[in-house]
Amino acid sequence: MVTEFFVDALKHAGYNVVIQYASAAATPPSMKIDAVLDGDIREFWMDLYMATWHKVNVHISLLDKAGEKVTWERDIQGGESNVLWLGISSEFEKVIRQALDQALNRAAKEFASDEFYQKVKTSN
Repeated sequence: MVTEFFVDALKHAGYNVVIQYASAAATPPSMKIDAVLDGDIREFWMDLYMATWHKVNVHISLLDKAGEKVTWERDIQGGESNVLWLGISSEFEKVIRQALDQALNRAAKEFASDEFYQKVKTSN
């Protein structure tokens, strides 16, 4: 699910994206790969009592097209809190969604930056 959110952020910034899962077959030879973006969820934390807090931190690394050398990296974070009125799942889902939206907005801003674009171009 988080992967697809980052794919959308990359597409919004104008990049063509191919999701490559570890179990997937190799990329077809006809497909040109400029760079590889790798990510690790470092934190996906929620706490609640009278309010609920959610934090998300995803470390993303841009690698050269061989997937060996890191050319750019960032920690993309988001966080949100809200008072619990009823303690129902929709309240928790809202806070998680808002924290993810913050992180993805930050990611989209990074992906649209000239610095990121230049690193993609020099990664191949």
